[in-house]
Amino acid sequence: MFVFSALLMKTVKWYNYQKGVGSDKKMLWGWGEETNKDLGPIFQHECDYCGSTGTWNLYIKRRWISIYFIPVIPYKKIYCAICPNCNSYIKFSKQEFKQMKLDIKSRV
Repeated sequence: MFVFSALLMKTVKWYNYQKGVGSDKKMLWGWGEETNKDLGPIFQHECDYCGSTGTWNLYIKRRWISIYFIPVIPYKKIYCAICPNCNSYIKFSKQEFKQMKLDIKSRV
């Protein structure tokens, strides 16, 4: 763990030096890191974007604020079904999502 921390601090010092920042105590942070949780197949659908027909899966997409490139705080949640070909998606309300999730569980 100490080696990792030391390497991280060297990276922060180098980053701050390259950006012209005087202090080496700045933290690297960001947002937009995205995770997808696949809940299983939901329906057959033709994609409006790419035109392919396939089995779409139900997903929860989360966007995160990250510190040192580690997702820490979720700030956005999207309930959707994702095209297996081009990854475009259809958004659902929380109520629609809950019903679809129950349908998936009842099939198993």
